[in-house]
Amino acid sequence: MARARQRILYIVLILGALLGFPCLGVAGGVAMFALESTGQFAKWQSLGAPPEKAVTICGGDTSTVYVATQANRIYGCQHRGEQTNCWFVVEDLPEADSRIERDAPVFQGQVEPPSGTVISQLNVTQRRAETADETRYALLADGTVWQWEYSRMGWVALAGNLLVGFVGGATIGIPLAVIVALIGAGIALARRWRRRKQRDV
Repeated sequence: MARARQRILYIVLILGALLGFPCLGVAGGVAMFALESTGQFAKWQSLGAPPEKAVTICGGDTSTVYVATQANRIYGCQHRGEQTNCWFVVEDLPEADSRIERDAPVFQGQVEPPSGTVISQLNVTQRRAETADETRYALLADGTVWQWEYSRMGWVALAGNLLVGFVGGATIGIPLAVIVALIGAGIALARRWRRRKQRDV
């Protein structure tokens, strides 16, 4: 009777590891998707200041912002790159991208401005089949430019989160199940060895 209970316990532990952790991973993927959708990870980030004092934001899209300076020069900053100083001189302001919408926010919640006095701002959005990207820019009185990004993910992104969560959970669950199985097998072999030794005595 005791052996049967132990076998049932090992089976429950193995199934719990194999099924429980992937389910937890999927739940984590859903939770991450929900948090991202509510803008929990969207924060204002500083882009620094151009070499000359900026007076207004004169254009931009979801990855690049343009500012005009007191010296009537235009500087651009492409903030999706890896460079530490993103500012560069622009001879002429690029033509507006027809895919970019202005003042058509995707995020419907309240976004507090960065700390400081905002003298110019720009809100741009690019909508795609499955996602919509929104970037907000703010120029402060001290000359620094700040950006805030938010992406509304669709079903493809949700499926990706679920897949990552499932694989992550399985990566933890399978080794644990193997460990439990090995421990159970080791205990069973040890008991058999003891019984044989007792018989020999």
